[in-house]
Amino acid sequence: MFGRYALIERIGEGGMSEVYTASMRGAEGFQRTVVVKRLKPALARNRSAVDQFIDEARLGSRLSHPNIVQVLDFGKVDDGHFMALEHIQGRDLAQIVERKVQRTGAPLEVGTILHVAHEVLQGLGYAHGRTDERGKALAIVHRDVSPGNVVVSLGGDVKLIDFGIVKAHARLSRTNLGNVKGNPAFMSPEQARGGSVDARSDLFSVGLVMYYGLTGRLPYGAGSSAEAILRAANGLGPEALERMRGMPPAVSRVLQKALEMEPKDRFQSAAAFAAAIEPHLGLGSPAATATLMQALFGGDPPPSGDVAPNIAADISSNHGRDGHVDDRQHRDRR
Repeated sequence: MFGRYALIERIGEGGMSEVYTASMRGAEGFQRTVVVKRLKPALARNRSAVDQFIDEARLGSRLSHPNIVQVLDFGKVDDGHFMALEHIQGRDLAQIVERKVQRTGAPLEVGTILHVAHEVLQGLGYAHGRTDERGKALAIVHRDVSPGNVVVSLGGDVKLIDFGIVKAHARLSRTNLGNVKGNPAFMSPEQARGGSVDARSDLFSVGLVMYYGLTGRLPYGAGSSAEAILRAANGLGPEALERMRGMPPAVSRVLQKALEMEPKDRFQSAAAFAAAIEPHLGLGSPAATATLMQALFGGDPPPSGDVAPNIAADISSNHGRDGHVDDRQHRDRR
């Protein structure tokens, strides 16, 4: 037992934490399946790591929205901090694109990615607008919106996960200007440069996620993390821009707006971005997404848990030289 949790299976490990499926135990035989994320014992006395972990739990506890994974509990067992998260029976968008390419030879349909993006924007809009008890804006920026952090349940529900490197006024820890955090393959130019970021950086990342879902290609191409950061700092290259212009009008105009180099030229809020998508939502629906999920994963054994936060992305090994999805082992998780 780990406190009141029976750990079932380790489903992920990152630089700071280990992630398990677990059973929450209570009185009168009460049980609930959750995901337990615990700080690695070696970091228990590392103040910076502890503060970052506490930040994630505190900020997560302030976020209660259908499109954001819920933080259910936070505490210490012996000397180790942990948090319990909502368990989602589903797959992340990276896995979905991988399986779709593997099964059909093509990435996601326009309707599917529009539905997924719209739901992510609902969650981001809520997070971006959160205030503290005195009404002061928390100024939350996720900073890691990427396919590995977008989960779709087998029923078609969409959840944004992993607020571990979120930027917010209420954090104990701070990221200095010039330091780059996040997934380089899905960063805005200003984030890649290590500059100041706001909600519009997350919206740029949503645009990159849409591009990836529709093409099966990394927006900045394959290569090392350092190469991706250099490319991201200069925005999309000419090949990606040309590919985007050739997409159906329902998404091409939206993506061109979302992926403008200058934040002032993009959608200024998640609500504005979502509003641009809404006229085209007839192309997709939760029911259609659920049907796709069942077709792609319905015959699989039940997954042991949801996406495991803090699993590092390996850009170069998970994609071919042209930036296409590698069907053998694509995993875009932090």
